[in-house]
Amino acid sequence: MDRAVLSRTWAAQAQALAEQGFVECRMCRRREDLAGALQLWRNGEIVYAICERCAACSDILITPTERGVEVRGKRRRPYVLVPVHGGAG
Repeated sequence: MDRAVLSRTWAAQAQALAEQGFVECRMCRRREDLAGALQLWRNGEIVYAICERCAACSDILITPTERGVEVRGKRRRPYVLVPVHGGAG
């Protein structure tokens, strides 16, 4: 899928979630209530959302363009994934 299709898919799902009081972070994909996330709305529709945890460790640049809004995010420090241990051994 190209980026435009993914973006439209996320926006449709995000709009449905927002009507229930939740958003999905565009960076970590974690669901958060509306009060716990930074959101960008345009013409009554959600365009972008990021949870407080990701926003605290990222630089977010929001730029208006002729086609809409461009959002770029960059982590200030590396994102470390911790391996999950367990299972049969």
